[in-house]
Amino acid sequence: MFWISGSNTIGGVSPSLTDSVIVNRFLGIPLVFYYGVALCVIVWYLLEFTPVGRRLLVVGRSRNVARLSGLHVNRLRWGALVASGVISALAGILYVGTTGGADPTSVQSFCSPHLPPAFLGTTTIVPGKFNPWGAIVAVSSLQRHHWAAAAWVQSFVQQLFYGGALVLALQCRS
Repeated sequence: MFWISGSNTIGGVSPSLTDSVIVNRFLGIPLVFYYGVALCVIVWYLLEFTPVGRRLLVVGRSRNVARLSGLHVNRLRWGALVASGVISALAGILYVGTTGGADPTSVQSFCSPHLPPAFLGTTTIVPGKFNPWGAIVAVSSLQRHHWAAAAWVQSFVQQLFYGGALVLALQCRS
């Protein structure tokens, strides 16, 4: 990222992107929130109510059992990788829309906080199972704390909170 950008923030993002992501609001909430909820609904439906979701669950639990059951394990894993790449690309576009530019150092803030919501998401809604609704609850609760912490406490407290949330999530999974 530093090489491509020349270590500079890239600006010049289309105003229509920022308008459709964060400027325009519905019920006082930026549209990016509704995009996240829509994605959550789609992923939940696909994983819970479609044959592909059931097959992915079997592959995720045991590749050998899935292979012996006649599933095309490599094709399912490849499809899941492509789907996660597409979702990540969309998330990157939405992120650029929220910030109005692309900063090569912005990714560093995503390195630490990604694990606690993932594991905390398995302790809510459907305990012990990764699920999109639990992830939404976990991310929004941790993000709410992030905003509060940024306002009135030192930055190391945020890292302590993330670490504590991770320990709590792992304890609840046991």
